[in-house]
Amino acid sequence: TIDGTNYPLAAGTTDVNSEAIDCANCDEVVFLPIAGVMAASSSADFKIQESDDGSTGWADLLATASTQVTATDDDKIVGMSVRNPLKRYLRLTTTRGDGGNSTLQGLMVIKCFMRKEGASLQGTGAGQFVAQPEQFVSPVAGTA
Repeated sequence: TIDGTNYPLAAGTTDVNSEAIDCANCDEVVFLPIAGVMAASSSADFKIQESDDGSTGWADLLATASTQVTATDDDKIVGMSVRNPLKRYLRLTTTRGDGGNSTLQGLMVIKCFMRKEGASLQGTGAGQFVAQPEQFVSPVAGTA
């Protein structure tokens, strides 16, 4: 899933939450926020939250705060993942510092280790994948 609702983020200092990511039928969710141009004295901090219903009761997950992105981190990617989420929904929260405008080029969220055959792997709406990603299990050599 690529969160096309709240990202990319234009230059600013406003804090933003991603849309809720439904973790049903997957064992791991990987968040990849992509920094844009970071102004002098700017910063962005990321953390992951969980919820039972995807709309209320959001709570921080212990020790999921990322390394801070600062003015020298233009165009860098932060990688964060949650293995075996305990609640059905996760989201990324972005806290942007007040020292200067920070931008984010986008956010990629990848659901891994699907437990149910035929389960939706990734979204295919606006700002998301063109089609469901293909999965190849133990492929043999040959013409693609």
